[in-house]
Amino acid sequence: MKKLLGILVLGLLLSGNAYAGDYASKYKNYFDMKVGGSGDDRKSFKNSEQEALLKCQNESKLKKLREDGCLLFELHGGSALEELFNKKYREKNYWNESVDIFEKTLKPEDIIEGRRLKTKIQKKEEKEKETKRLEEEKKQIKISSIIERAKSTCKELGFKEETEKFTDCALKLYTQQVDAEAAAKTAVEAAKIAAKSTKGQGQTIIVGPPRKLPRVACEASGGLLC
Repeated sequence: MKKLLGILVLGLLLSGNAYAGDYASKYKNYFDMKVGGSGDDRKSFKNSEQEALLKCQNESKLKKLREDGCLLFELHGGSALEELFNKKYREKNYWNESVDIFEKTLKPEDIIEGRRLKTKIQKKEEKEKETKRLEEEKKQIKISSIIERAKSTCKELGFKEETEKFTDCALKLYTQQVDAEAAAKTAVEAAKIAAKSTKGQGQTIIVGPPRKLPRVACEASGGLLC
């Protein structure tokens, strides 16, 4: 295997194609990331970078943007030799590094917030945070709905608002509703576990819900526990 690899490397060197490949570069303007330029070269990243930078500067000039705002965005590609040794560049992003260096040269009022790209970890954390926020929001809406239904029922029963008895009534109904929903959830989870444990055994087990639950439990379970 080593001998074969040596023959391949020697062949590339002798043919002059060892460092030939596909070198691609991309630049974007800090002040408008829609403005940019890309370059390709068969010999080096330096040549492709010069081409990409020139295109970015020309487009920036047309859009009346600062040409020094053209920053290296990414490099990808590499030579045949680099690819042979598994060292080929693959979408290596330099944008955040470029932004860090460039912003040190700017006045505070010229710095644009949020110009750095977010990492996969940051995106994941933000997604988890947003999911948690939505779940909490949904939970609060549900709690408010239960409280309002409890108050409405107490009014129908003749209790006057802002009295101790009305408060006791609403609290009792709210507690019953919460307990009923918890019982319904437990019963559903138990049924799922039982279904998984008997899957493929040719058996059918029906998990019966607890009996004699209050009306609120029946309503909370959609009739499953009635």
